[in-house]
Amino acid sequence: MSRTEDVEVPSDRPTVDRDGEGGQDKPSAAERVVHILGAVLVAVVLPAVVMGALVGKLGVAAVLTGIVLGVAGSKIGGSRRMVYVAPGVGLAAGLGAYTAYDWWWVALLAAVAVVAGAGIRLGWLPALLMVPFAATFVTPVSSVKDAAIYGVTVAIGTGYGIVLARRFSAPEVVDGDRLAAHLQREDL
Repeated sequence: MSRTEDVEVPSDRPTVDRDGEGGQDKPSAAERVVHILGAVLVAVVLPAVVMGALVGKLGVAAVLTGIVLGVAGSKIGGSRRMVYVAPGVGLAAGLGAYTAYDWWWVALLAAVAVVAGAGIRLGWLPALLMVPFAATFVTPVSSVKDAAIYGVTVAIGTGYGIVLARRFSAPEVVDGDRLAAHLQREDL
């Protein structure tokens, strides 16, 4: 045995294998696909299955809607702002599910659009847009009990979506466009 075989390489230096590449093992394309599928399975499919077992098809639709709204709102408006908006998303979803395709639904959509539009004054428009989306994209229900279940489940799904987005580096706060202070009624 030669003397050089007994020498250990310090751990702060990268090792070089026979191919001349670094010692860090990069996962192959197949391993990356397996990791992505596993993440989707754990992050989306598992909560849907749990809600399906607890609530049924209504719960699956509600939790998936909430996850989409939570992730999208966190990416465009910031995760901290979405935490404040999440209860409103659940309320709008529950009311939208109960009043879907009725004339009250139109009034609800107009009201939540005004609330979201008012958010441009504070720079919160991107996060507040999730409230009208929650009222618009609903699963219609016929009872108040089902509407309450739908609204609460969407709010829970939104919270879970916020956590997922934050895990995958969503910003805490995204400053939206603000209506300039000098644009008052006389300028409009």
